[in-house]
Amino acid sequence: MRRSSLSLNCPVSAEPQFGHLTYTWRKDDEEIRSRSPRGRRYVFQNGTLHIRKVVHRSRGATRVSDDGIYECYVANSLGTVLAQRIQLVIASVGKTFTKEPSNGSVAVGETFYLPCQIHASPPDLMVVWQRGGALLKVENNPRYVVTKDGLLIVDAQVEDRGTYQCQVTNKNFFPFVNDNSPSPPQWRISRPATLYVTESAAVGDANFLLTPDNMTDVLLGDAVDIHCVPSVYTPGVITWTHIAASKAARPVAVQNSKHISLLPGGILRIHRATRDHAGQYICTHNLVSLSVSGYLQVLEEPVIENSSPSRSYPLASIIKFSCHVAGQPPPTLRWLKNGQEITPVRHRVEFLRDMMFIYQSNQADSGYYQCLAENQVGWALSLARVVIKLELDSPSPPHNLTGEAISSSRIKVLWQYEPSPDLIGFTVHKGLDHEEVVEIVAKERRQAVLYDLAPDTQYSISVRAYKKQGASPSSQPVLIRTDLTGYPSVTLTYISNSSISLNWSDFHTRHRRKDDIAAYEAYYGLSNSDHVDEVVLDSSQDSLLVTELEENREYRVRMKALFKGNNPHVHDEAWPWSYIRTGNVTLADTDTHLAAPEKIHAFVLKSDAISVSWFYGGGKQNAALPVTHYTVRCETMLLGRSCQKVTAKHVILKISHTNFATVDKLQAFTIYNISVSANSDSIQGPYSRPILAQTKEDVPSKPEHLQAKVISQGQVHLQWQPPLWPNGLIQGHFIQYVSRQFNAREEISTNDNLLKNASWVQVYQRGNMTQATVGNLTQRLYIFQVMACTNAGKGDPSTLVFVHMGDQGSGSSKSGLSDQHLGILGGSVIGLTSIIVTVIVIVCKQRQLQKQLESRMMLDQGRQTASSASDLQTPASLTSQLSPSTVKSEELEQLLSSGTPSAPPFQTVITPTATATTIIDNDSMDSGCSSMPPPTEGNSVAVDEDVIDENHCLIERRVDKGDILQGENATSVAMVTANGAGLCAEDRETTC
Repeated sequence: MRRSSLSLNCPVSAEPQFGHLTYTWRKDDEEIRSRSPRGRRYVFQNGTLHIRKVVHRSRGATRVSDDGIYECYVANSLGTVLAQRIQLVIASVGKTFTKEPSNGSVAVGETFYLPCQIHASPPDLMVVWQRGGALLKVENNPRYVVTKDGLLIVDAQVEDRGTYQCQVTNKNFFPFVNDNSPSPPQWRISRPATLYVTESAAVGDANFLLTPDNMTDVLLGDAVDIHCVPSVYTPGVITWTHIAASKAARPVAVQNSKHISLLPGGILRIHRATRDHAGQYICTHNLVSLSVSGYLQVLEEPVIENSSPSRSYPLASIIKFSCHVAGQPPPTLRWLKNGQEITPVRHRVEFLRDMMFIYQSNQADSGYYQCLAENQVGWALSLARVVIKLELDSPSPPHNLTGEAISSSRIKVLWQYEPSPDLIGFTVHKGLDHEEVVEIVAKERRQAVLYDLAPDTQYSISVRAYKKQGASPSSQPVLIRTDLTGYPSVTLTYISNSSISLNWSDFHTRHRRKDDIAAYEAYYGLSNSDHVDEVVLDSSQDSLLVTELEENREYRVRMKALFKGNNPHVHDEAWPWSYIRTGNVTLADTDTHLAAPEKIHAFVLKSDAISVSWFYGGGKQNAALPVTHYTVRCETMLLGRSCQKVTAKHVILKISHTNFATVDKLQAFTIYNISVSANSDSIQGPYSRPILAQTKEDVPSKPEHLQAKVISQGQVHLQWQPPLWPNGLIQGHFIQYVSRQFNAREEISTNDNLLKNASWVQVYQRGNMTQATVGNLTQRLYIFQVMACTNAGKGDPSTLVFVHMGDQGSGSSKSGLSDQHLGILGGSVIGLTSIIVTVIVIVCKQRQLQKQLESRMMLDQGRQTASSASDLQTPASLTSQLSPSTVKSEELEQLLSSGTPSAPPFQTVITPTATATTIIDNDSMDSGCSSMPPPTEGNSVAVDEDVIDENHCLIERRVDKGDILQGENATSVAMVTANGAGLCAEDRETTC
């Protein structure tokens, strides 16, 4: 209440060894600064916020009010937590009524309603009715029903006539009335209204005085009234039916019960709302069979049923947080770290339903994490402390890291690291505020090339090493800026004596996905002049028509793409010109002209070709201008309903010397505006009236950026981007996977047959959703790929993704050994077994050689005795084949296993939960595009080094035997799919 004092507590408990506690209060996200205990607001040492005098001025030039959301943050040496969240509402009642009683007249037996509504905050009113200036006693008269919005008089009698007034106040005022502040609460009195009751008989009709609201909200446990009041009420005239909110609910008649009362007049009153009371309520007027209905929503504050506990993790782990919450309406989730809201970061932080994943953890990820669930009636908080531990025997980070930009989209990085038998490999990270894994490098290499980078962008690059003992901290980062490539290669076309066409569709198509181009600049001028004209174009354009040029002159043209952000200066020699000469044709008769062709017809041949035919009758009218050829013009139509992603208009010109032409190299499933013009040697005629034709569907390109992560035991969540060229309407996706059974150390390029002959499991998902969850996975290593499907068939498969599932069947926890120790013990057993097998094989070989020598001695009896048995040696080649030389990839799974849980210094309540996950069952195969041929198998290679020719084209991709690295549970490793053809280094989607 205004002008009263208020104290807000911030209770927390913490271990003293973690340092002194500091308290910070924020109101509506602004920090409250308290300097003196004598100020109006002050924070005491125990964290209590004291407001000496509450103010609330909602009018005037300056609005000052203490109402709002208050948050208390508590910090110690380990981090910061949001410990208290309070919404402060200043109790008030409006000065004027929104609805007041009005004069009226009813017959005996009829029903009359007197409204009384006023705004209050919070809306918890006390209403008192007066008649003739005296208090109206409604408790002992069942014909009087008081609701929060008015007074209902049922079966009116002569003694009900009189003058009525309602008196209203806010119930929240009463706790502040005491001996020190004896002023009464703020009452609001309505205007008087006179009710006349005539003694004529009541005439019933089908009218309703009050009907249910379309939507009524009630807080769980509160009371609520649902109105359905006829003009004349008699017992039994109104019946109620309830249809619960559950999907399979059936209509149920509403009767008087412990929690529900059917009041006179047709009012249904719920005394204490529960979840079962939610749903639709139907009121039926039985005399005329008329029904009205309304919906009741029972609101519930959020309740966190399960959240992640506090625990510790090693470096380079996958941290998974869960926060299963209940409430109505369904609460929204926000994640906090040390009191600051967390936002998703590509390849680093990701949200999935009620879970949050943090990949490639580092020491900066240590701290307090909270899940904040909130809806319109309240909120709930969870708390967990995460510690990223750096083990004493963790490897040292790589050193002497250097790098350079080798193009506008690639950076080459080199580093140094001492050889070690325990070394598993390296990961290369890029980013500024957050790290992002972009490359996995085998242990023998000390360099990597980063692809698909933004032009003219500075990247922070660091490297991390992995050994059996765990992951190292990141190396000292280096800052490297990619080259600028804002210069499209322009195609120049002669149009007329004074006009030329510029086209840069190849450059525009390559960059349109990134949405990083702000505008284009075109420069042109005479080649022998320093004067240059400049034209600024919108970023959506990929062509330009330049007119009013001089005839028979040579022009130079060049272009620049302006990227969003900085565009540093580049020397002129790095920005070449293109040249073209205009025509020189003089017409003897300026009145002559060519007619436009007629009867244009188009026949779609396939997804990239259209056959066009036409009739021309104007050439015979003017023999001075005979038609020498025709120009067929096809322009893409930018229609929103087209499936194909066309971002700018594209024009194709086709020359024909007959009355038909086939236009090819078109885009699939694209609408084209087609017109034809007749031409002579000296002039081009007008274009015909256009017609529209759409190319057929084609198979889509591969889905982009396939990613996979293990979300629980036996479940992998896949997510990808739509194909760059859908080439039709995406009908569904084929998800296929196989368990990789061969040794992870083997070079993938030598195991193409193993992949081709593997038993791939194929699952079909109908629709254009770009994510799925695959379950029932029991093996340790899986390979995934996705193919999109149109009516034309399956498209190309996506890049292969390798996923380690981790320890699916770990032993009983009674042994007291951690996953890391179990992994080391298992590795030792495997190594010992390998040694024993090796010795047995060597002994067997020695015995075999012994028998061969003895047999030869018996055949050559006259010869000298062969060399002694001590000269028998195992061949060096055999020894090298039998001795193990590399480390299995599963070992990193052991060294990155979870650490020992650590109890949080702040107290928190945690309850069990179960998260719901949508699973694509292995048996849920849909026919989908079943008529399509089976998918072609691609070759999967682990890229380690590229060999580039002088044309910047990839002519060889060298492969190393490096192990696949993984995190705490799994790290998805994307492998590049190659088909034997050279790939452009500048744009790996373009075939050289």
